[in-house]
Amino acid sequence: MYTDNSLKILESLKKNDHRIEIINQKNQGVSIARNNGIKKATADYIVLVDADDFLDTTMIEKLYKKITSTKSDIAFCDYFLYQKRAQVGNNLRREYLRYPSFSWANFRNENYPIIINMSTVVPWGKIMHKKLLLENNIFFPEGLLFEDNYVGIMSFLNAKKMTVVNEPLYYYRIDNPNSLSGKSGKYRDTLDLIKISTMLIEATTKKFSKNTFINRILLNWIISNNLSWFLLSKRKKEYYDAFHQFLYATTEDKRFSSFKSDPRIIRLLSCRSAASLYCIACFRRIQRYYRSKKRAILVFLKQISIKK
Repeated sequence: MYTDNSLKILESLKKNDHRIEIINQKNQGVSIARNNGIKKATADYIVLVDADDFLDTTMIEKLYKKITSTKSDIAFCDYFLYQKRAQVGNNLRREYLRYPSFSWANFRNENYPIIINMSTVVPWGKIMHKKLLLENNIFFPEGLLFEDNYVGIMSFLNAKKMTVVNEPLYYYRIDNPNSLSGKSGKYRDTLDLIKISTMLIEATTKKFSKNTFINRILLNWIISNNLSWFLLSKRKKEYYDAFHQFLYATTEDKRFSSFKSDPRIIRLLSCRSAASLYCIACFRRIQRYYRSKKRAILVFLKQISIKK
């Protein structure tokens, strides 16, 4: 059930534009709403927007022109992190996409440094070809948090070609306490990311089982994302147990067994407690902000002493 005037606004717009189709249903969560929208869409392209965000008025036009002219499966755009209460001129923080138009063949042949970052794992800030989702059976997992990560990663890995509009055209709100992402307690009190990680491994096994390049990208993202959320988790002991079990089972699988010799995997598997995993995850986060490893170690030791 809607709590604002959004339905009335949509009904008013529909009177002047016959292309608008309104789906009014009982609140069953964001995944069911998005899945129903994807299934009932009659156009060739899909654009998803979080309820509390907003778009530049030219975003869809520019993304549509880009995706059709380049014959891509996905077109991304740059975005702003938006804070309503900040002063004008200081309320936008720029985030940058890393690559121009690209395909997986280019990544392999030109050895690009791949990073699955926020711009690729979220469903907003992009336009996707509907057949990419339908032909690969990519839908939002129901009843789980981090559901957008599943669709973002699956569409990213299955896309044959992607392209970028290097303009900030999407406004991602970061100061709404009533949004799902704003209710950090739900994310800090769940192990759903482990479930999503398992689903990603299972969903990509058939198509990518022999693709070492994509397997490494996927495993790297899973590890990095889980370590980040482990630091925020209120259930560190349970998270450690679940993540350690997941990582052990994954690297025992023939598909990922070659990564067992990776130093980072060895360190993670050798952890025997949530405390040791916390130290690794904490140092990793600090090291990202300091080019000097020595400096990172000093900051890390300072953090540990403060914790004590």
